Amino acid sequence: DIFAERGECEFRRGERQVIGRLLDGDIHVLATGGGAFIDPRTRALMKQRAISIWLKAPLDVLMKRVAKRDHRPLLKEDDPRAVMKRLMDERYPIYAEADLVIETGTGPHNSAVVTILNALRAHLAKTP
Repeated sequence: DIFAERGECEFRRGERQVIGRLLDGDIHVLATGGGAFIDPRTRALMKQRAISIWLKAPLDVLMKRVAKRDHRPLLKEDDPRAVMKRLMDERYPIYAEADLVIETGTGPHNSAVVTILNALRAHLAKTP
């Protein structure tokens, strides 16, 4: 509703405030939407206070995932696939700044979780 009523800029401002507040709390998993990491100030907060993980997926997989729900304002256009492709082209170079990049696909969720946990262990082992 905020996105529709006040625009993306106001949505991202509020999102940044909430993320900042959550990152000040106890250690936890915080799953953000794709646009959060794009905002430079939000990304800086995450780099300072968290370990960022990009769950990278191919276009076909992403389209199957987003087709399950219609709540994504940026994809409410005539050609959601073209919008997703454009977003991927724009965002993937920025997402690549994440601390960890995990390739995901159509496999079971628990396989992705195991991959994430192994990557986190390796990352924490080499990070003071």
